[in-house]
Amino acid sequence: MKLMKSIGLTLVITFTAVGLTLGQGATKSSCAKAATPAAKASDATPVTFEQAEANFHKVMSGTFHPVEDGNYEPIRARAAELATAANAWMKTPLSKVAETKNDKGEITSTLTLLAEKTEQLRLNISKGYQDDQIKTDLTEIHDIFHKIVERCQPGQEEK
Repeated sequence: MKLMKSIGLTLVITFTAVGLTLGQGATKSSCAKAATPAAKASDATPVTFEQAEANFHKVMSGTFHPVEDGNYEPIRARAAELATAANAWMKTPLSKVAETKNDKGEITSTLTLLAEKTEQLRLNISKGYQDDQIKTDLTEIHDIFHKIVERCQPGQEEK
């Protein structure tokens, strides 16, 4: 009888531990991260302006440079990710450097333009945009991105 109680208690403890590990009975937040697949660069909510910029740049470089080489598949597959990253960057508070250079609202308005252009590109690609149209729009987005980056660099004079 003692052996049965001991085995039963061991099984209850084991099943409880396994259940918590699998997320049963545990709080949602404690297992949500373990249960979700790896996030893309743009999925994570950026904490800083610099992180949001880096997230956008990662997607931009992974789509723009292939287009330069005639490969449109990455931008067709990742247009929504690019738009999401631009939108997240736009919503992130400006860095100290960007804040000091945003006296006329140029940086925030350019970030808004970037988010709008990437969303428009996403919509156009979903409607069957042709390669030459994609290249034109993506090149414009790339130029807007560099305008923001250059404007936010320490020591850059007003242009």
